[in-house]
Amino acid sequence: MRRNLTRAMAAKSIVSANAYRELLTTLLEQQSGILRAVEPPAGLEAIHADALQTLSGSLIGDHLNDPVDGCTVAEPVATFLYYSNLDIYDVITQGMNPTGHRTILGRKLLPAPPRKPAPRRGTNGHVVQRIGKRGSAQIRVTNKRSTDALIVVSTSGRTQASIYIRAKSTATLTGLRGSLGITIRTGSDWDPTGRGFTRACEEETFNEPLDRGYNWQFTI
Repeated sequence: MRRNLTRAMAAKSIVSANAYRELLTTLLEQQSGILRAVEPPAGLEAIHADALQTLSGSLIGDHLNDPVDGCTVAEPVATFLYYSNLDIYDVITQGMNPTGHRTILGRKLLPAPPRKPAPRRGTNGHVVQRIGKRGSAQIRVTNKRSTDALIVVSTSGRTQASIYIRAKSTATLTGLRGSLGITIRTGSDWDPTGRGFTRACEEETFNEPLDRGYNWQFTI
């Protein structure tokens, strides 16, 4: 069990991770069958039942799927595998160690849990995208939220520019033209290539566009 868990933690691709998830599912099912055949000693019935429930309720066998939904962009494989491996690790440790004591598998301690990648953030005030001719209008935005934001400015549904604003920060986007439709996207783990957040992305849009020819200021 420990050897395969260690290999799963070291998986570098989704294909490899899926293979180890399936193998670990089989091993857990075997452990569940062994445990089910054991008559628990007096006073340990509840712990025995908890262990069986954890083993039989494992989600390790589920295949990894594309996590993109809404305004979220695809995570890097390393980040996606971290959360997948964390799920595996939690199920294994809970199933093999329902009492909360240090667990020994095959006389060896469990491997260290997967290391969380550092969250990526954009630079405050960075113009992420600019399309078409420039105008004379501008927007100054103060982000009072606890999460970073991407402000997307569009005209008639077409993006003309966007700017990254960190939490508790202010930035100005100049060179805008026409009526300005405003979309706010917030989240974490910024992907500069995909120009979006890979975690907890939420999106909201102003009900009406801002009038043309003005310098606007607003707070989100």
